[in-house]
Amino acid sequence: MNIKAEENDYINRDCYIDCSEIIELPKEEVINGLVKTSGNVLGNVSEEQFKTIIEFVKQSPKITPKQRKKYSIN
Repeated sequence: MNIKAEENDYINRDCYIDCSEIIELPKEEVINGLVKTSGNVLGNVSEEQFKTIIEFVKQSPKITPKQRKKYSIN
């Protein structure tokens, strides 16, 4: 999914979000990463962008039935 710089003031060039698969990480690794980089938050995607990301994830053939069940992806 493309995220355009002109629509998001926290980036200076167009970006791409890969919504094709779920990468599962240990909870502690995610928490530690957030704590270490808490001052580096660039911005947030809009509600509309978030909904589009979810739709891309739902359509991905790489997401297993087990992951769909675990994360309630219908």
